[in-house]
Amino acid sequence: MSIAYDPSIFSRVTTLAQAKAIILTPEETLSTEQRWELETPHVCDLIEQHCPKLTQQSVVVDYGCGIGRIARELIKRCGCWVVGVDIAANMRALAASYVGTNRFMSCDPLMIERLSIKADLILAIWVLQHVNDIEWDLGNFNRMQARTLFVLNEGRNRFIPTEAGWVDDGIDVRAKLRRRYKLSAIGTLDPMIVGEMQSERTFWSVHEMGGR
Repeated sequence: MSIAYDPSIFSRVTTLAQAKAIILTPEETLSTEQRWELETPHVCDLIEQHCPKLTQQSVVVDYGCGIGRIARELIKRCGCWVVGVDIAANMRALAASYVGTNRFMSCDPLMIERLSIKADLILAIWVLQHVNDIEWDLGNFNRMQARTLFVLNEGRNRFIPTEAGWVDDGIDVRAKLRRRYKLSAIGTLDPMIVGEMQSERTFWSVHEMGGR
């Protein structure tokens, strides 16, 4: 059965509040704002603990950046340069003011094919489960010649946006990553921070990409 991909949910936002509610939906015990305040530093802690050290010279690509919540925190911590990539122009427009520094820029995924970006680290946080063509996006990762990829995903399979709502299309994200990259670390979010149910159904992983 053919499933029609409909990304309009990401482009309808006009305010920060609307964007946050789509980026981090409310869970069983945590509101969007609570997830924003608790999960953001926790994810950045994992990046710092399990990925190569970021410095003021490091280039990070935040693939599926939304309004730049992870970019802002990483720049605050280590002063790195961040290229945010997102399909939604409204999200990218909000990101410019939310991140608020010239160490951040954003672009559409199609621009990666035209830019000569050499990244130290690629982040794919809550994004590979929602892209239209995962093989194309993983190919986009390879164009940036990065050393390391950090992934945060909900479940093994994808849940893509359609006119009928979110649909499991049966594509195994872990298997796609395993075929392309060497796994160097894997785990779950801390249940004391995000809650047991959220922790049990998500995974983070770090992959060696062999670039630069």
